[in-house]
Amino acid sequence: YFEMRSFSEVKIENAHKSHTRAFALTQFTAHQLVRVYPKGGRVDSSNYEPTPAWLCGCQLVALNVQTDGRPMSLNRGLFSGAAACGYRLKPLSISNLTPSGHAPP
Repeated sequence: YFEMRSFSEVKIENAHKSHTRAFALTQFTAHQLVRVYPKGGRVDSSNYEPTPAWLCGCQLVALNVQTDGRPMSLNRGLFSGAAACGYRLKPLSISNLTPSGHAPP
């Protein structure tokens, strides 16, 4: 079964700066549902860069849809190829990781 964890954009940004932490997060998201939300100080409804969260396998990346810009353009571009259903399968390189971080034989 899956449990959902919620992380602030700050935690994802910090993890993405370190190869070791980014890999650990990728292993974690292979087996856990992860939601990323904007940091609390983002009171102007601006958006953060969603790509680091997606690259680490985070499944739910919350964006402020009322604010257009590069992050929303990236979001539209990523999900337009999925028949506009709002869902994309993870790449096999992420979804097939075992708990030890290796692909199954």
